[in-house]
Amino acid sequence: MAVEEIHFDFTVRQGVCRGMVREVLAPLSERLCDDEVLSDLELALTEALSNVINHAYAGHGGPVQVVLRLDAPHWIELCLSDQGERPDVDLVRLGGEIPDQASEHGRGLFLLHALSDEVRMEHTDGHNRLTLRKLTRSDAWKYAKNPAGEP
Repeated sequence: MAVEEIHFDFTVRQGVCRGMVREVLAPLSERLCDDEVLSDLELALTEALSNVINHAYAGHGGPVQVVLRLDAPHWIELCLSDQGERPDVDLVRLGGEIPDQASEHGRGLFLLHALSDEVRMEHTDGHNRLTLRKLTRSDAWKYAKNPAGEP
């Protein structure tokens, strides 16, 4: 099966992330039967969008593109692209570490790493691009149990 891509363009701001997350993950709810994978992706996407609002756009919000990539039954990717401020630290390197209890930031990065099998961050052409990849098992997909789609 070829990699499928579904594109979403939003203006992200405080208070609208839940609706965006539901819209992006809706195609998965029809295809996945593994609630844990869906929950992990929901929390990871919510955290990633919150980071865009609070860090890239300094709390004001702005445009973000989300691409949902599916290579069933192997993996799911969430790719976020924004035009906000470039991170001043290596977010991927720092994200795998548990933040100090006194630290005001860093817990979201830790969560992204804990919920994803691969995290990539790059800055090119004035865009921040965050990619979260979640590996899946074939039995996590509804069609894997019944490829013909019959009851």
